[in-house]
Amino acid sequence: MIGGLLANNEASNDIYEFDPENNAWELKKPEGPLLPPLESFSVTAVHHNDGDRIIIAFGFNETLSTPSNTVYEYLPEKNKLSILFEGS
Repeated sequence: MIGGLLANNEASNDIYEFDPENNAWELKKPEGPLLPPLESFSVTAVHHNDGDRIIIAFGFNETLSTPSNTVYEYLPEKNKLSILFEGS
């Protein structure tokens, strides 16, 4: 689970991974740039031979009060976040 709105209507930049064996969520702290608190963004999961990827794109950057057109890539197996496209 990535980001979303909290109970107090603030945007979150947290990344959680669900562990079905323990029926528990784990907060991930990925290596790389800090994901800004985003609202109304898009997420796409990509399965590929060299590893899974999650693409996080666009949305509304709550910190800057502006639309975001930056595209991020999260690699769950490496717990690494990177910027694929630096928006304006």
